[in-house]
Amino acid sequence: MGVIRAIEKMISSITDSSILKYSDKITNKLSDLDFKQLNKDSLSERSVKGYVDFMSNFLNDYTDLIEPYADLARKSTFPLSYPYFKWLKAFKGLNNVLFHEGVHFFIALQGGGKSTLAFDLISEILRTTGKSSYINANFEKPRYDSISKKHYVYFQFFELLEFFDMTVKDDDPSIKVSQKKKFNRHFDTIVLDEWLTEMNHRLNKTKDYNNIFMALITMIAHMRHQKMKRIYVLSQIDNTDTQLFSMFKYVHEIEIDLDVTYLDWIKTGMMTRHIKGWWIWTYGVKRNRKKQATEKTLIKKQYRHATADFTYFDTLSQAEKYAILAEDKINFIRE
Repeated sequence: MGVIRAIEKMISSITDSSILKYSDKITNKLSDLDFKQLNKDSLSERSVKGYVDFMSNFLNDYTDLIEPYADLARKSTFPLSYPYFKWLKAFKGLNNVLFHEGVHFFIALQGGGKSTLAFDLISEILRTTGKSSYINANFEKPRYDSISKKHYVYFQFFELLEFFDMTVKDDDPSIKVSQKKKFNRHFDTIVLDEWLTEMNHRLNKTKDYNNIFMALITMIAHMRHQKMKRIYVLSQIDNTDTQLFSMFKYVHEIEIDLDVTYLDWIKTGMMTRHIKGWWIWTYGVKRNRKKQATEKTLIKKQYRHATADFTYFDTLSQAEKYAILAEDKINFIRE
């Protein structure tokens, strides 16, 4: 107790002016260090940025210069033009299999990363090509424009039956599909999220299933003619209609990588895990004519780092369907 009282007496004898005096000295010292470090970082950033800008401008100018003589330039500079080829391959277009044209089938359990990966991919497509995407789930949070005072989104929400009309007559069991409107020319990708709820193959004898199924088959069959390059179909299970499965070009099995790094903790003080990326196993789908079945062949295993801003991603995009329902009333009283 004597030691504690001595410490308390020492603390009480310290005046505010003394505290401020040493506080100012420490603050000034830290400010000087921060300023020196800032100048050092700024110099490094300017050096790197200058080099990147120089190389980018040089390669762009080189591309414009050789365009009229492209054939001669390619063949006469072999193999010295290999670095230029690598640059073209890396920055000119979307070359990863995830961006290949066709129908892609994403498989993962609930919370396994299907929607976040799709959001990341269509965000990169938008940045790279300027083309947006249709989505059938509201997983994008609106952004706010402070100038126009309005909210806006990058991706267009839609329902499949908005574009297709299924006419069914009582005396005619056949289904006639007609398209009511064409897709916007500035959109070249479609995302069909939570496909299990829409296309449960156990209900394939029902009228509703046939309506949606016929609309989807029609859209896939004519997607190239409508300048639609890719369709991402997302599901929790890998079992769907055989006819539909045979139209998939790629099947991607996904596992999300959630983690909190030391730098994340330093910045926020929180132990909240963030999306770092996804492990992806990509299979090619081919039809076995002898067995009359489809087969999967592993063609690529990769890890994709997250690139999108997930501030505007809504992890509970389906919650609005249940928000309007009456809540169950629990009676804890027993008489």
